[in-house]
Amino acid sequence: SPDGNFVYYLFSDRTKGMSLYQVSSLGGRPRKLLEECDSSVAISPDGTKIAYVKYEDQSKSSIFIANSDGSDERRLASLENTKWFTGHGPSWSPDGKTIAVTAGILENGVEAMRLLGLNVESGSVRELSDKRWTGAGRVVWVPDGTSLILTAAERADELGMQAWRVSHSSGEATRITSDVHGHDDTSLGITADGETLLLVTRQNFSRIESIPASGVTSRPVRLTSSDSNQEGFYGFDLFKDGRIVFWSFQDGKSDLWVMNADGGGRRRLTSDAFWEGDPVVSSDGRYVVFRSNRPEGQAVSRLWRIDSDGGNAVQLATRADSAPEISTDGKSVVFSAWNEAENMPSLWKVGIDGGDPVRVSHLPIGQTIYSPDGRWAGGYSLDETANRWRYGVVPASGGLPVRQFDFPSFQYQLVRWTPDSRSLSHIGTPPDPSNIWLQDKEGGEPRKLTDFTTNYIFRHEWSPDGKSLILARGRPAFDVVLLKDER
Repeated sequence: SPDGNFVYYLFSDRTKGMSLYQVSSLGGRPRKLLEECDSSVAISPDGTKIAYVKYEDQSKSSIFIANSDGSDERRLASLENTKWFTGHGPSWSPDGKTIAVTAGILENGVEAMRLLGLNVESGSVRELSDKRWTGAGRVVWVPDGTSLILTAAERADELGMQAWRVSHSSGEATRITSDVHGHDDTSLGITADGETLLLVTRQNFSRIESIPASGVTSRPVRLTSSDSNQEGFYGFDLFKDGRIVFWSFQDGKSDLWVMNADGGGRRRLTSDAFWEGDPVVSSDGRYVVFRSNRPEGQAVSRLWRIDSDGGNAVQLATRADSAPEISTDGKSVVFSAWNEAENMPSLWKVGIDGGDPVRVSHLPIGQTIYSPDGRWAGGYSLDETANRWRYGVVPASGGLPVRQFDFPSFQYQLVRWTPDSRSLSHIGTPPDPSNIWLQDKEGGEPRKLTDFTTNYIFRHEWSPDGKSLILARGRPAFDVVLLKDER
């Protein structure tokens, strides 16, 4: 709060969405102000009002204003369908007249980020700059009201955001930082004199390891050497002979690599200026299918296929919003893509040799994976009765879920089938340290498999022979940085 007496913060027990709390800066019992709140709050200069974002349904996001104790909530403005407010936090102008917020827009099938200003009295929305970014996070006003600072990414291949300054009068956007690791998208502050920024840098450290399928964690076998290359963070998969195709940021490039089962014989599969990730290998080992923002480098992921040696690149689909999955027979690729007409994700299928994608399901669904025996598929779908996303098991031929589960909604939660097709492997609570749990597809209580005492699990895959569990493990590293204006 402006007088320094209170701290506002968000908290969730991960069984439902975020709630807003207030606590005295001297400590004491927190007070819940809002049951639902989807962004950090902006506080009015006089400390009497708060503003925040709520996602009201699949296609509508709104800015709300309430008293500082959470009472008298009212909707100020809404964006729908192909426009939305981000949840990184709005900011109230020093004169109390404008609320600034970053927002997304879908233009010609490509996502772009804007900086918007909302009139506090009328709710009217206007662009504060004509600049477009591929990603945008938190925004704050400079205390004299002449400019705004935000974290944003200008290119889709940037792995982190940088600080930008936008003139309030002209809308001109100027990049302030050029740090290698980039900045967190929700942590941004400015001192009362406007001369010092508080930023948080973020770097992910990740390595690929192997443990026995029994889950024994006492002696994991390290397959990659440099955690700073973040290897496996954006996915990996295995050939039947045990070779591993994986994402790496070696030499500052987002590419796909391949290595032997013991970590030797490393070589690049891709080498370009674009982002590639989420690789999956066809059952016959001929192809690697993946997502990439090639050929334009824009903030949209397309579906691509290459030969196992990295050659003969073919685009299979113009948009793919989830990691792809290749059918058990190797003839088709399943992926999730946003359906603009219906404002929801849809499941699509395209032939491994190309052709026109065909819609598989009319349910809002994503992140589908087939069981090794080819009989079942698992994926997230929207349970409209409960109004929440649940993980369902459906027949591979299609249809409604025969069983649904409420897996913890962690950031790195990617569910897999066990080699015998009997269970679903996922990350259980708590997320830090991460451990793999097994959920029998027929139901019942999940069973803890691993017993790690440190680090996150970013990705996991089972070896084709069923003897090993391959993991991408590590953790993000954060540094608080003060950046002083020396003018």
